[in-house]
Amino acid sequence: QENQLLKNMIADINNPPKMAAETQNSIIATVDEPTNLLEVQLESSAVVQLNDEKEPKELKEEKFSSKDYMAGVFAYQQDNFPLALKYFSNLHLINADKDVSDNVIYWMADSYQRLGDIDNAIIYLDMVIESKNSSHVDDALIKKGLLHRKRGEVDLSLIVLNELVNKYPKSEYAKLARMEIKRAEIYQ
Repeated sequence: QENQLLKNMIADINNPPKMAAETQNSIIATVDEPTNLLEVQLESSAVVQLNDEKEPKELKEEKFSSKDYMAGVFAYQQDNFPLALKYFSNLHLINADKDVSDNVIYWMADSYQRLGDIDNAIIYLDMVIESKNSSHVDDALIKKGLLHRKRGEVDLSLIVLNELVNKYPKSEYAKLARMEIKRAEIYQ
């Protein structure tokens, strides 16, 4: 039975995901500034039309897709970040377990970072940082601080790294943050 489940999951992975734009052309979420991904999904895509007619006959709430989640995790683990982002972006995180949604948002940030898209990486890192009780906040802070430094934004980098040291002094990343702060002070 497990083998059949794995075969089904692999078959699903090989099929391209249905993106929100494909399943619903009438709802477009426009985000002018960084916002919480869960709020955007709640406002724009929690309810979709079941048919292509102008007058919807029936509406339903979208469910979290475990298949897309597993396919995204698999793609992420295989370093196929564009595909991972496709699957993760297709998920309706409002209906997901908090730990799962925190992980997905963190993995999306990491995927964007690895693809060199620093702007989107920082947007998703901010979502992780703003998430209450996420286990990835200290990791997100160090990544954000290092990304600001990479872009030459030393002052922003120092603010973020100091936040990490002050809020999470026992974090495994605090030592690295302290070293980066000292290095920045030496070269200023």
